[in-house]
Amino acid sequence: NGTQFRWVGNCGSTNEEATFDPSLKPNLSFINQAKADNTPPVGACANYNFKLKKSGGTFFVNDYTTGTAYTVPTNQFSGDGSYVWYIMGQKTLGSSWSAEASATFTYDSTRPNVPDFFTSDPTTRNLAPTFGWATSDALSGVQRVELWRTKTNGETCLTGTQAACQWTLATTSNVANTGNNNVSDESLTSDGVYYYGIHAVDNAGNCTREDGQSCSVTSATTNLKTITYDTTAPTVTLQTPVASSWLGPV
Repeated sequence: NGTQFRWVGNCGSTNEEATFDPSLKPNLSFINQAKADNTPPVGACANYNFKLKKSGGTFFVNDYTTGTAYTVPTNQFSGDGSYVWYIMGQKTLGSSWSAEASATFTYDSTRPNVPDFFTSDPTTRNLAPTFGWATSDALSGVQRVELWRTKTNGETCLTGTQAACQWTLATTSNVANTGNNNVSDESLTSDGVYYYGIHAVDNAGNCTREDGQSCSVTSATTNLKTITYDTTAPTVTLQTPVASSWLGPV
């Protein structure tokens, strides 16, 4: 979920720091960070033992490396879920191992679910339009929902290229929990017809747009909401009566 875990092992006179970064999906990486150039410090571990398992399951990675970096091969990764990541250090081949350290994290490569995007406002209005949605994400949870707008019909242009549709990020709702939410676009400054869509982003960075597809999809979208924003008062012209004309009953 993007959280970095820090490990300090003592294989000699110098502690050694390492970072695990699950956001480097689908590969999980270990990097020796004891020096800026990633070279081992004096007294550093000569060997490392890595173990990885799904919570409640068995180890499916049990590997060794003598370098300053290690990445779990993609074909050994077991998909979404909760994982426990273990590491031990060995100063020299055949010497005793350091104490085992572990960290638990959630690996999430599944996009949020967006079953609904709606507005109860009339299609023509002179107030900031309000939109609502239903979202859910079973693993890392929905982190935010972005409200996007364009003056170009987003159903007939490529949404993958924001310049083509001239999409503008209207506002962002930081969502602490999944479920129904709503937000208003308070940033409109000029009258016209606007098309609205949303991006639901979970805590692992996976993104789903208003039609249920990935935000990276470049095909035309559907399920946009159209609002005509009109703050201009009607023009009233008083016609001067023609001389000697009847104005009504006498």
